[in-house]
Amino acid sequence: MAPHFTQSLPMCYGLSAIGGILEVGSIAVLAVPDAREKEGTPIPTWLSMVTLASNVSMQLIGSLSSNLIAPWFGPVSVVAPIYFSATLVFNLIIFGFILGLEFFDRIMIVGTYVIAIGTVLLQVVGPGIQNGQDIGELLGHSYALS
Repeated sequence: MAPHFTQSLPMCYGLSAIGGILEVGSIAVLAVPDAREKEGTPIPTWLSMVTLASNVSMQLIGSLSSNLIAPWFGPVSVVAPIYFSATLVFNLIIFGFILGLEFFDRIMIVGTYVIAIGTVLLQVVGPGIQNGQDIGELLGHSYALS
């Protein structure tokens, strides 16, 4: 018998956004020591290994949450926009405002906000939960493999 997954739009949205946030975080974990080395601050070897392990872990958790688990709880058509919107917004926040490693001009900032607002509006007018749909049962069919 196939497992039953109760659809939940907040869970789908949250897991998609967490995937985008972890994607940016995984890059930031490697970018900060690299920027410090370019400034002339030596980085110990153990710290390089820890940052690499953190990068791989965050990439794995982010990919699993947004690409594998989030579609179990809601429509696939909203997972990618939320993921990419979260990636853009947190890229702007972390690399532009907090770390100061990148410069974002006004056009880039406005474009990021427009995409984020479009993603929010997609949740209002986009697809919702499909009642009576058992994802576990659908995945149990042979045509789900193709």
